[in-house]
Amino acid sequence: MPDPSLSVLAGPPLPPIRLTGKGPFVFGRSSKCEVRLEDPAVSRRHAEIASSPDGWTIMDVGSRHGISLNGVPLEPQVPAVISSGDRILIGPWTLRFRLGDVEPSTLASINDTTKRGATRIPRDQLGALAQKRLTLLIESARSIHTAAEESAVAHAVVDALVAGAGFERAALIRPVAGFDSLDVLAMRTGPSKRPITPSRTLLEAASEGAIVKLEDDSAMRGAMSIISSGVTEAMCAPISVGDQIDAYAYLDSTNPSAPQPDAAAFAAAIADLCGLAFANLRRHALQVQQDRLMRDLNAARDVQGRLMPPKSGRVGPLQYTMHFQPGRVVAGDFFGLRQLSDTSAAMFIGDVAGKGLAASLLMATIQSHLDALLRTDQTLPQIVSELNRYISGRSASNEFASLWIGIVDAQKRTLHAVDAGHGYAILRRGSGPEMPSFEGGPPIGVEPSIEFGETVIEISSGDRVVLFSDGVPEQPNKNGQLFGVNRILEALTSSQFLDDDLPVLIDALAAHAPTDEFSDDVTIASLAID
Repeated sequence: MPDPSLSVLAGPPLPPIRLTGKGPFVFGRSSKCEVRLEDPAVSRRHAEIASSPDGWTIMDVGSRHGISLNGVPLEPQVPAVISSGDRILIGPWTLRFRLGDVEPSTLASINDTTKRGATRIPRDQLGALAQKRLTLLIESARSIHTAAEESAVAHAVVDALVAGAGFERAALIRPVAGFDSLDVLAMRTGPSKRPITPSRTLLEAASEGAIVKLEDDSAMRGAMSIISSGVTEAMCAPISVGDQIDAYAYLDSTNPSAPQPDAAAFAAAIADLCGLAFANLRRHALQVQQDRLMRDLNAARDVQGRLMPPKSGRVGPLQYTMHFQPGRVVAGDFFGLRQLSDTSAAMFIGDVAGKGLAASLLMATIQSHLDALLRTDQTLPQIVSELNRYISGRSASNEFASLWIGIVDAQKRTLHAVDAGHGYAILRRGSGPEMPSFEGGPPIGVEPSIEFGETVIEISSGDRVVLFSDGVPEQPNKNGQLFGVNRILEALTSSQFLDDDLPVLIDALAAHAPTDEFSDDVTIASLAID
């Protein structure tokens, strides 16, 4: 899949934004975002672009002012598929999304802005359409409304403009980078067969929201590039989707015949119909894409749920309770238990970098291979080292996972543990909760040659291990303050029994947020040792 890039179509200047890898790439004001956008209208975490099996997706991650895709506002926390050429509105910027080197068909505009001969035509002065023109307008509206895709709408629009406005040529165009280069959505060249070269004067004037025209007068004659092209009349009408100008209907003639007297009114009506048709098509396409994506995500969530153990139970010498709450439809967290003998069992927790389908696939791979390795006679450090080599050889540079894994032997009264970049495991003994430092290494999948270490701790009957993902300590409150490890230890201090650990911790987390819709995946497990 080619790497995407984004360029500014409107808004403050920015260098081209190139996204290398699969992401996710978070856009926002925060210094932790992969793409920083410094503007008060941009939230600290505003939007996220990530790869998926369907291509690339964009999602509003809970911004204050929202984002829109091709003029259609997106619902928060619901991903939408994006394609090359799509326009994304974030704060004051309209960004054009591009994949690889693919470029649509384009035109170059004439730089005739040194002397402007643009006449603005306010809508309230356009006048009513004559009765004899209504039939053509109704027929045009029917063709535009019944078009099943944007290209068909564009061709219906230029056909209507040529038939009804009296100009020789018409085109539907969209700026690529300012008005220097223009996407051609549809064009009718008339008997001359000469392609249109749009006037930048008209385009810049129409970008202010008015229908404008250039006439063959002294002001226009100052723009020698237009005169040399043989144009005698020209008109430009902006086409809006929502509050944003999405494209332009451009008309001109190279013969002396005059346009229809109501050409401006007719072009305004067709432009409005075009904008409505574009908006409807995009809303429908966005809904179809999101429905398909949500079906895939829900299917992945079902599989993920089946990989998790039941919410409570017993595995060998371990009695446990577990809470799993994905921050989005599909989580990157994983947790598991494996009985190794009558007196020993393994427990593990981890977090895959990223979210969505890609993270869930890597999570399933880690769990299945780890399950197979736990059935061998290898030591725990050997198991983690072998898992790391396996994942490193099958993942991209930005695909990795933290892991904490422990093996309890109730007969020998030992806990062997390896911490591969996870860091969140608490021991609850008679003296209260504590967070030991466990040996291990970096996250799984970062460096294949790593050999992991381990920590061995003596345990007693009734000791508990509390495992949790980073979504717990990193949950922010409304002021951006994180929940932190100290609050976790405080909450567990008041919990004396296994069944109390999760309720007191979840209640404390929700009171801090304050919400039960957490910003990231939340996985907590408490395990009591026989």
